[in-house]
Parts: sequence; structure tokens; C-alpha cells
Amino acid sequence: MTKDSIRSETSLTYEEVICNNRKILFTGKPVFYKSWFDQNIIQIQDLLQEDDKFLSFIIFCKFKLKTPFTLYFGLTNSILTSWRLVSENPPSQCPESEEKEETISTKYVYNLLLKKFFVPPTAETKILKHGLIPETVQKVHALPFQIKCDIKITMFQYKTIHNILATKMSLLRAKMSDNDVCPQCLADTHSLDHMFLPCSSVIAFWKTVQNWWTNKTKQQLTLSNSMILYSIFDKTEHRYSLNYVLLIAKFSIYCSCLHNEKLSFDSFLIHF
Repeated sequence: MTKDSIRSETSLTYEEVICNNRKILFTGKPVFYKSWFDQNIIQIQDLLQEDDKFLSFIIFCKFKLKTPFTLYFGLTNSILTSWRLVSENPPSQCPESEEKEETISTKYVYNLLLKKFFVPPTAETKILKHGLIPETVQKVHALPFQIKCDIKITMFQYKTIHNILATKMSLLRAKMSDNDVCPQCLADTHSLDHMFLPCSSVIAFWKTVQNWWTNKTKQQLTLSNSMILYSIFDKTEHRYSLNYVLLIAKFSIYCSCLHNEKLSFDSFLIHF
């Protein structure tokens, strides 16, 4: 078989019929969709925009066709595969992407849809507000699973990151407490941020932790709010040990509040 005969066997044109075309296969077989045919989606050009790019799945859905996105992208990818055999400039896979992917996987399509329809979770927004960069967000979520094998402590940090740790404020809102006063300072509302950061009893506790760490490691330490809530990601000496200490220290604060006990450094040492 000559190169020209291969070209004629595989080449597609914009006027090519989609239905029952052996050059356009989905899961290895030609396709026929009556609902497409009824909406006059008959030829390849019916799936293209004016700039010769394939319709996005969102625009395609305006035809009111109940088509899985995997089927739509699988079919357009089959067309692209045939075009690549004979053309240096096939239509783009989708107007939202400038990348020329050799294949379109389900994961690729799923990530594309997530970028268009979903906003970052509020927990991520809070992490960024504390001065961490977007590239660090994934590390924030992964760290508690890396430095501690105790599932109770790990899930404690998970709830802290996602702002779902129970506090007097959230318990009052759920009608499970008769007040929302901080059990440590007895002055302010017991929110998650207050419990770990501005509470007067907790501020003194963190100063003691800093001094204890410096005495043990000879490493000067100044804790910021982001360090306390989300750990440390700079490539500094003892950073994994320090993150473990911060995690246990936060857990000690939480346990003291949970049992209405006065926060003490000794309770931290017992947990540690």
C-alpha cells in the first residue's frame, strides 16, 4: 500500500459524515446517534466553530442533547487522530486550551471542567490570606499525613485546615452549647482562630514553646500565625520536628479547651 493510498484511506474533510463512518471510531466502532441526527449534527463541520475549532462541551450542550462528556471528547479526539495522519494543522481540540495534547484523557477533561465551574474552597482562600503561596496549599494538606501516624492527631489538623474543628462558637450555633465564651481567657468568642492565636492564655503558651524549642535545639524561633495554623515549609533545619511540635502544641490547646481545663505547658509535654 502506497503512502497516497494510506492518505486517501484515513483523510477526513469538514463535509465528512459522522454517522457510521469507519474513519471515526468510538471505543473501536463507528457511531450513530439519532438524537444528534435529529438536531442536524450530521457532518464534522457541524461540530466546528467559525474559527475551525471544535465546539466546547458547554456550547455543544446547548443543543439540549444528553451526551456524556467522555463520549463527546472521545469522538472529537477520534476525528483529530485521523486528521493528524494527514494534516499539520488539525482543528484545536477545545477552544479553552492552547495545548496540543496527543490524547484527551478523562482526567484531563475533568480538570478542565473543574477550572470552569468550581471556585477554590474557602479553606484555600484562608490559607492564602495568611501569606502562603498557591504552590504551598497542597503541602499544607499533605503535611499532617507525613509527620504523624496517629490518625486522631492527623484528623485534628485536617479539621483545623478546613475550618471544621468544633469550637464553642460552632457548638452554640448548633445549639449544643449555652455560650461561646473562650474557656481559657473567659473574655472573647471561642472561634478557631481565637483558640490558637490571639487568646491571652495561648499567647503566653506559645512564648513558652518558643523558649523551650530554642533551649532544646539552639535554634531561634519566632512563630507567625501561618506557622501555627499551617506549619512551616521553608527548608530549615529540624523543620519536620518543629512541625510535629506545633501540631502537638495545638492539640494540647484544643484538649484543654475541650475539657475546660487551664492551659499549661506541662499538658503539652505529656502529649508530646
